[in-house]
Formats: sequence, C-alpha cells, structure tokens
Amino acid sequence: MMNSATRSGRRPGSPNTRDDILAAARETFADEGYERASLRRIASRAGVDPALITHYFGSKEGLFDAAMSLPFDPEAVAGVVFGPGLDGAGERLCSTFLGLWESADYGKQLRGVVRAAASDARAASRLRRFLEEEMVSVAAGHIGADRPHLRAELAASHLLGTALARYILGVEPLATIPREELASWLGPVIQHYLTGDLESPAPGKEKP
Repeated sequence: MMNSATRSGRRPGSPNTRDDILAAARETFADEGYERASLRRIASRAGVDPALITHYFGSKEGLFDAAMSLPFDPEAVAGVVFGPGLDGAGERLCSTFLGLWESADYGKQLRGVVRAAASDARAASRLRRFLEEEMVSVAAGHIGADRPHLRAELAASHLLGTALARYILGVEPLATIPREELASWLGPVIQHYLTGDLESPAPGKEKP
C-alpha cells in the first residue's frame, strides 16, 4: 500500500529537506506572520510531509527560532572588520555587510529575516535581540572610543536601513549602485560613528 506521503505527492526526508523547510518557513513567516503561518502551509510550500517539520524542529516555535537565526558569526565578521585596526573599519564594515547580503549563501536568508521582522512582532523582537545582544555587543568590544554601544548601534541601524532600501524595497539608484562604490560612500559616515567625535557632525554635514 502506498503511504500518505506518496499519495499526497510529498517527498520524504532527504539531505536538503531541512534547508527546504527553513526556506519555506522564512517565506511563509514573512508573508503571513507567526500566528497565521501554519505548519501544514509551510510543509506544502516545502513539498514535504508536515511530520518532517516536527522531526527536524520539534514545534512551530522551534522552526521559527531556526528560521529567524541570522546566518553568520558576529565574531568572525568583527575579525574581518576590526582585525586590521580601527583605521578604515567603517568602509570594511560596509563592504563586509553588503557582501553578506549579496552572497549566495546568506543573502536569501537575510532578506527573509528582515521581511519577517517588518511584518511580525515576534520576528522583530528576535532580530532586535540578535542586533543588541550579539552584533552590537561584539562590535562595541572592538571600539576604543567613548560610548561604544551607542556607536555600534548607530552603525548597525544605518547599515540595516541601507539594506532595507537596497535589497528589500529596491529603491533606485541605491539598489543598483555597485557594492564597493556604495561602501566607499557609506564608509566615512560609519567611520564617524565608530571613532569620530559624536558632538561634531558626520562628514558632509554641518551643525545647524
């Protein structure tokens, strides 16, 4: 007798099943929010039996946590950005951050996380915790100037806003400027956040 997975046209587990479920979950959570997104809908989108979601993630909450996890190690990013020193860290941070968004490995996942955070309070809370407890804290530990957490938060919020406009909303011409050119424009502003005098204006701006 054919089993239920075969009858429904859904495939059993495979080496790519977990990743397929995560991709479907990010899209579904982004489209519908946490409360409305059902495991059955996510399974259908992934083309798997719903039982496999429980097998891999235990529950809807477990799936959500896995789907909303950002796909890179903040310490590794900090090593690339701050390892050579604070001079030039602003442009390196911009280039590295934009590179993550444009990579085949991480770009789709980052877009899914931010789209979900824009439409769902639970996803927004998770993204905020990640930014505050990991990215900002790690970056602050490498900043030798005064008020390191504020500096790291300013840099993170500026870059996240840029990513939203460039990769989610597709605002032109920001969306099509070459990455390194954009990094060269943003670099001095981010550098000011990291090491400049916070009482003085950023490059290109004057005090009122």
